[in-house]
Amino acid sequence: MGLSEILDEGNPPTIERLHALTQRGYAAELGKTDTPDVIWMRHPVAGQPRVILYGNGMIAVLRDPASAQQIVPDDEDGFRTFVAGIPVPTCWQRGADTRIRILFYAGLVLAWVMLYAMGAWVWDVERSLL
Repeated sequence: MGLSEILDEGNPPTIERLHALTQRGYAAELGKTDTPDVIWMRHPVAGQPRVILYGNGMIAVLRDPASAQQIVPDDEDGFRTFVAGIPVPTCWQRGADTRIRILFYAGLVLAWVMLYAMGAWVWDVERSLL
């Protein structure tokens, strides 16, 4: 059974839209909300809007907190226009979260080592004065 046959049966285009957004760089943030039929998605390129994908195939594009553009399940042309305007992230942009995490933990280890070394130095100085 092909995708066109499934869409002809009246099923919502949720999975098709999820794949299209993922191919353009959006990543699903699963488990972020208490609503089971909603998927929040974010793009690694700065300035790109967050997207909410609903279970019925509707999409809410959150460009700013005050307003949201909605793309209904039947608006295939509007969805394709939106997807065509999304830049595909570079390899550097896709790895930003990982680099930040690595630098954070490396900084923690470095701070711990420095505090340990300073404590050992203070201990040695104190012992030599007694």
